[in-house]
Amino acid sequence: MRLEVLLAAGVPVVSDRRALAEAGSGAREIGRWVDFDYDGAARQVLDHLEDAGAERIAVVTATACFHQKSVGVYPDWCAERGREPRIVCLPSPGVQQTPDAVKELLAAQVPPDALVTLVEVSPPLLLDTIRRLGRSVPDDLLLVCATEDPAASYTDPPISTLGFLPGETAQAAVELLVDRIEGREGDHGRLFSADLHLHVFGLFWPAARATAGGVPPSPLGDA
Repeated sequence: MRLEVLLAAGVPVVSDRRALAEAGSGAREIGRWVDFDYDGAARQVLDHLEDAGAERIAVVTATACFHQKSVGVYPDWCAERGREPRIVCLPSPGVQQTPDAVKELLAAQVPPDALVTLVEVSPPLLLDTIRRLGRSVPDDLLLVCATEDPAASYTDPPISTLGFLPGETAQAAVELLVDRIEGREGDHGRLFSADLHLHVFGLFWPAARATAGGVPPSPLGDA
């Protein structure tokens, strides 16, 4: 059922800001929203890799909405620096698709020196794929992996990760929905930013988690 139909019928709804905007005028006042600062998360990762010395950053993404939102700022970021984007977009999910995309990128005549995978993948499988191609993390390839898999902190070496906070966003959505049902004013929406965990030169900086309505500062500022 379309979102505008639910809103018109008075059904309590929690969605994202884009969907509420598309539902027409007044939808943002009636509905509640939970959203993620995808542009900010992507720039945080790209800036971190650039600060670490990367010049040829490649991205593996997919066609899902949140994948496209996450990679959307990447061409602009590259253009600001006079660089060519290197993107492989997977047409469908699957265990082998991401390793195959990594193989494609690393087989280029001038391969990337940094890699961002926005598609959920097993961290040990990803590292094994990279090693089989004769590359070493972080010696000649920097890596940031979008994953909720805790194994990333225990691989050898540990992998820097970008988390989309599924537990926190789900909890926020439920709280907003309950407030709406029970007639409490509360927040109209909550904006989350990246949960970026960096492993750099053997050191580990856990990024500040998102707070309602705001974006925390980059953890690089404390490095």
